[in-house]
Amino acid sequence: MAPFPIARTALDYPICALDFDPQDANRIIVGGGGGPRKDVPNKITVLETTSQDEIQISGELKLDREEDNVASLAVGPRKGKSTCVYANVNSSPKAIAEGKNQHLRAFSVEQAKARVSAGNKAAVVAVTESSRTPLLGDTDKDTYQPAVRVAGGLGVTASALGKLNELAIFDAAGLNPTLKALLELPSQAEDLDIIQVSDTQYKVAFCYRHQLHIVNVGKENSDPQLAYQMREENDVLPEFRFIRFLTPDFILAVSNLPKFSGIVLQGFRLPGPGQESARLAVSAMIPRKVKTLSLAVTNLSPPTSPDAAVSETQFVIAVTGSDSSVSLFTVDLISEGDFKLLRQLLPFYTLQNAHNGGQITRLAFSTFVTPKTHLRPQFIKLASTSVQFKVEVYSIPLKRYIDTAKRNKNGPPRATRYVVGMKPQHASPKPLIITLTLMILAMAVVWQGFMEMYGNAKPILHIHKVLPSWHGTLRSAEHQPPVLMQEDQAALMETGDSVAYDGTKESSVVSEDIVVEEAVLVGEPEAEQRAKEEL
Repeated sequence: MAPFPIARTALDYPICALDFDPQDANRIIVGGGGGPRKDVPNKITVLETTSQDEIQISGELKLDREEDNVASLAVGPRKGKSTCVYANVNSSPKAIAEGKNQHLRAFSVEQAKARVSAGNKAAVVAVTESSRTPLLGDTDKDTYQPAVRVAGGLGVTASALGKLNELAIFDAAGLNPTLKALLELPSQAEDLDIIQVSDTQYKVAFCYRHQLHIVNVGKENSDPQLAYQMREENDVLPEFRFIRFLTPDFILAVSNLPKFSGIVLQGFRLPGPGQESARLAVSAMIPRKVKTLSLAVTNLSPPTSPDAAVSETQFVIAVTGSDSSVSLFTVDLISEGDFKLLRQLLPFYTLQNAHNGGQITRLAFSTFVTPKTHLRPQFIKLASTSVQFKVEVYSIPLKRYIDTAKRNKNGPPRATRYVVGMKPQHASPKPLIITLTLMILAMAVVWQGFMEMYGNAKPILHIHKVLPSWHGTLRSAEHQPPVLMQEDQAALMETGDSVAYDGTKESSVVSEDIVVEEAVLVGEPEAEQRAKEEL
């Protein structure tokens, strides 16, 4: 059972797209459907997390069943009372055959007049379609748009599985998006992301299987620059699958290892002026036999404006596996003078068998805003969807964090920030300790066996019982080793008792014959002569 609350609900269509409203941490917008089929509808649905264990529908829009399902969506800025939602929906097969594909749809989500519907705690919203725009030129029947991302007033999307490999950058300032740049790529983009750097500057990132590229977008757009080339290590070459900006200087990439051998998380410092390649800052691995299906990242202390300095913060990361798992990580951004560092990319929980083993399609985090007062418990919400029509929302607890080590006594108090309330899972030393212990025990057993074999130790393993007949020893399995005979002789000289070969005392009287024999055994001629004279 998960150590945090989980809210669940089910819709009437498979869900392919998901995003939180950045202005409202309780509002989730999902989309999907069955495509040009009559039995499964195509819809966009607005959900409200009215509590930590309840999700309710606040609005919904049915789409044309002759067209494709919603493949991806992103919630954009709020204009007045309306929230802009951009979604990729392919036109009907007939329109695509005619060379027309108005795939980018803009929807408006607005508060309805009726605040609350009967029997529903969620506020009622109206969802309406506002515009259709053909950004990408590929009109192949198999093409679709797996991702769309929005930051500030700019958006980016790309095509997949078609004849052309394109990436479109568009104006996302309102309900009528316009194309700003169209890039032709040599290969299909596996994933993409965008981040706002200043009021007029943005960075766009996209990745192929083994390459990560960055494009600077603003008054003048740069050409795509190769930021990182995946390198093969120990005959293993990971493949980029998802990327997300952490800050303008750092990006997180999730890659699949070959043959379903695991998932790799890597945090890269992007190249600065005069640098040709990004540098690996942190890394972690999910060693199970899985591939990743989705990624979500959120900043627990986001900057107040795009050009504001990025403060010390913690990022929360969620990665889905093909085994219906959701692996949760944190990574910290710290300051060393004017230098920023990423450190401690660590897991803190893995949710197994999410959606009852269903195939997870998307993940998304809510936007966390640090409260002005700190009386109530705080949470960050993570939503996940599946093709089995289900939505789950996890409320991950947070706690206040005050860095007393870096507090300046003469300066202003440091701003309160929040971090995940669950402890990270550091690498356990138990496997190493167990391995070393077993090695030491094995060496001790071998050493004891050698010592017994040559008669230099008391029989504990009784190795002499399994020695071959040709081994260089004159004693049988019933005879004591020399080390015991030496101890018996020492005991005889001290007590005057004779000791049997099995180590037991025979008598307190020592016979003269035995004295003679012992003198002969120890090789003392003078003792032998004295014994004869006494006889």
